[in-house]
Amino acid sequence: MTHDETAPPTGLPGVRTGDLEEPRCEQCGGPLGPRRPGARYCSPRCRAADHRARHRAELLAALDQVEQAARRLRQALEADAGPEVIRHPRGAGGGQP
Repeated sequence: MTHDETAPPTGLPGVRTGDLEEPRCEQCGGPLGPRRPGARYCSPRCRAADHRARHRAELLAALDQVEQAARRLRQALEADAGPEVIRHPRGAGGGQP
């Protein structure tokens, strides 16, 4: 590629401004604007949204494990002490806690 005298300079020898694509956010597709070299997201909000999207399955699996452990604990407590000893959160038991 040769340098075009009519194109605005880019600071890179032999590269015209029209040859460079404007970097885009990996999450929303918006322009990155003046960011550090190698930036992937336009904002912390997009970075967090991309992280959540990539890790959603892992988070749901972990939540399922916590719910299963809570169920087992509740069953063990009811077996040892009886269901009348286990107090439910306000509103779930239909009365005062």
